[in-house]
Amino acid sequence: MKQEAFEFGVRPIREAFLVWISIVTIATLSFGAIYNLSISYGEKIIERELVEYAEIGASMIDGEAHRQLVSPDQAGGATYMRLIEPLIKYHQLLPDIHYMYTVVKKDDKFYFILDTAKFMREARAGMSLIHNQVMDSYADPEDTLIEVFERAAPLAGKLLTDDLGTFKSGFAPFFDKNGELSGVFGADMDMRSYNARVSAIKRVHLFGVLLFVALATVVAVAVGVLRANTLKTLTDANRERQRQEEELLTKNHENELLLTNILPSTVVKRLKSGEKVIADSHERVTVMFIDLVGFTTFSSLLTAREVVYVLNRIFGMLDELAITYRLEKIKTIGDSYMTVGGLDPFDRDHMRRVAAMALDAVRLFNEIKAELNIANSGIRIGIATGPVVAGVIGSVRSAYDLWGSTVNTASRMESYSLPDKIHCEETFAKFVEDEFIFEDRGESKIRGRGMMHTYFLVGRR
Repeated sequence: MKQEAFEFGVRPIREAFLVWISIVTIATLSFGAIYNLSISYGEKIIERELVEYAEIGASMIDGEAHRQLVSPDQAGGATYMRLIEPLIKYHQLLPDIHYMYTVVKKDDKFYFILDTAKFMREARAGMSLIHNQVMDSYADPEDTLIEVFERAAPLAGKLLTDDLGTFKSGFAPFFDKNGELSGVFGADMDMRSYNARVSAIKRVHLFGVLLFVALATVVAVAVGVLRANTLKTLTDANRERQRQEEELLTKNHENELLLTNILPSTVVKRLKSGEKVIADSHERVTVMFIDLVGFTTFSSLLTAREVVYVLNRIFGMLDELAITYRLEKIKTIGDSYMTVGGLDPFDRDHMRRVAAMALDAVRLFNEIKAELNIANSGIRIGIATGPVVAGVIGSVRSAYDLWGSTVNTASRMESYSLPDKIHCEETFAKFVEDEFIFEDRGESKIRGRGMMHTYFLVGRR
C-alpha cells in the first residue's frame, strides 16, 4: 500500500515539482539575463533620446544671435525672446524634460544663457527648478558638458545630483554662421521620469516572469496528472500481467502435479523440455505387483461408494509407502497395484527399499483389514529384478508403463504367491539376503517361465 501511495501520489507530485522548478529556474535565469540587457538597452535608448532632444533644440538656435546675449539685462529682451520662444514650444512637447538651457564658455568659464524652466513653471505646477539669468555662472559643470565643448559633438551626460535633484542630461553643440562653436544646448530629465521609464521595463519583465511561472504551474500540474494516470495505467497493466502470470504458474503447477501423479517426475521433466518420444531401456530394475485376494467377493457386499472408499484406503497406504521408499508407482489395474524401483540408473539400493515396502504393505494391510473388517481377504505380492523397457504410450490419457520378461516374471510371482506372502524370484532374493530373511520355496513350474527357484520374503534380519 505504501508503494502504491508513492507511485500514485508522491512520485507524480515530485516529478511535477521538478518540472515546475526546472521551468521556473530557466525562465528566471532567462528573464534575468534579458532584464539586464533590457535595462542596459533601455538606458541607452533614454540617453539616445536625450541626445536627440538636445540636437533638435540646438538646431533651433541661431548661433550668431546667441553670441549677442552677453549681459543679464538682456533677459526678456527682443533677442532673448526671439531665441527662447521656439524652445518653449519645443519644451512643451516633451513632458519628460524638466529643464532646457544653453551654456557658453568664455575665458575658460561657463555661463548659462537661455533658460526655458521659468516659462514651464506655470505650465507644470510640479516644476522644481529655478531659472537662470543671462550670463549666470555655471561654477561646477559636469565633465560631459566640458567634453562636448572640447569635442563639439553631442553626448549623454552622467547622473548628476545637486540641490535641485538628480538629473540625466543630453548635450548638443550649436554653431555660428562660420561654423565656430557658439555654445551647447542641454536637456535635463529628472530621475523621477527616468526611473518611471526604467520601472516600466521592470514591470514588463516581472509580468513575463509571472506569466512563465503560471505557465510552468499549468504544465507541472498537467505533467503530474498525466504522470499519475500513466503510472496508474502501467500499474494496472503490471497487476494484470502479474495476475495472469500467477494464474499461469498456478495452472502449470497444477498440471505438473497432475502429470507427476500419472508419470514419474523425471519423465515429466523430459516431456516439458520438449521430448516427444519417451522410451528407455533399464538393465536392472525391481518390479513389484501387489494384488488383493478375495476382494471381488467381499466387494460384492458393498455399495459403490464403499468399494471406492476401501480401495482408496488400501491404495492410498501403498502410495504413501511408495513415496516413503522413493519408488515409482506405475499403475493400478482393478485391485492390483504395480510399482518399480531402479529407474534412476544411479539408484543402487532400490531392491532393499522394495523389500522394505513389501513387508510394510503386508503389515499395514492387515491393520486396515482389521479396522474395516474386511473378511476373507489378503494381499499377494510378487517381486522380480531384471531388465525392462519403459516409455510413455498413447496420445489420449498417455500412460507410463514397463515391458519385458522382468515384468512378466513379477506378475507370475504375484499370481503364484499365497495370501499375505511376498513371492520373489532368485536374483532379487540373493541380492538382499544379507539384510532380509527369506523362506526357500524350492523350484516350481511357472507358466511361461518354466521351472524357477523362488522364495518367500518373511522379514528383516
